[in-house]
Amino acid sequence: MDPSALGGALIALSGAFVLQSIVVPWVDAKKRREQRWEDDVHALGELMTFDLRRAVDALTHELSVLAILQATDERIRPGWIELTTAPQASVKVAAAELAGVRVRLDWLRGRVGALAPDNSQSKDFVSRSRLLSVQLIGLTTLEWKAEPRPDVDERLTTEEVDEARHRIEESIGTVLSAVTTFGTSRPLRTSPRARVSRLVQGLRRG
Repeated sequence: MDPSALGGALIALSGAFVLQSIVVPWVDAKKRREQRWEDDVHALGELMTFDLRRAVDALTHELSVLAILQATDERIRPGWIELTTAPQASVKVAAAELAGVRVRLDWLRGRVGALAPDNSQSKDFVSRSRLLSVQLIGLTTLEWKAEPRPDVDERLTTEEVDEARHRIEESIGTVLSAVTTFGTSRPLRTSPRARVSRLVQGLRRG
């Protein structure tokens, strides 16, 4: 056999081996990573658009009901505690529901942001999302003001509830905007240098 033909065959065989053992698995892994990221971004958008807004609406409604009951009389009148027992229980349920949604929000933020931690749009999204989580915690802590405490003058007000809700709605809008921008920027597309570096690392591990 012609040595040059044999050399060409060996080169072709080596190329096929590299392609099947390194390049194809690397491409497949990258596609799976991008698909997981896209799924997480979609889940995050749905969570904030539907579940989070419903939970915020439910809690602010129940808090407002209690604030109105408290405002009916400046004094803790006889029977007031009994009057607010059912609404107070509803506040606790709504607060627990919102806390659960917030945990899911934090979890998805970690997954989405971790895949592109150095991306500027990723950092902006993470920062805005963290602020939203802090505001959600602040809303749930209003629950203690709705509890009957005859020795405490500070009462929950509807203005306070409305203000907290307004801040949260603004933050939801900014986070959704950041998610939209981040989600359409293809942040997982790596530079040629990074791709070469990962390929070399794969060769070394192999």
